[in-house]
Amino acid sequence: MGARADHDPNPERAGLLAGRHVAVVMDCDRAGRIAAGRVAGDLQAAGAIARMVDLAPGRDDGYDLTDWLAERDSDPPACLLAALRLLVIDRPASGRAVS
Repeated sequence: MGARADHDPNPERAGLLAGRHVAVVMDCDRAGRIAAGRVAGDLQAAGAIARMVDLAPGRDDGYDLTDWLAERDSDPPACLLAALRLLVIDRPASGRAVS
């Protein structure tokens, strides 16, 4: 459910995710983190179990999911699913870095 830093919430679309676990992953910069917080809040208001995932809390250069996946040697989709399960479902905490 892509969004831009200046996203315009769509409650009808967000409602489709009610009751589901949703990971909100944006760019690692000020605008991306603000947008992630806004999107997660909108999704939670619509009934989703939304969590922000900050891929690199110490970075502020726009590092994003594409960069994170490019750094992995193993199967990127499997690596991403395992990391999101660990961060979002098993340990739901905002701001935790993925290693």
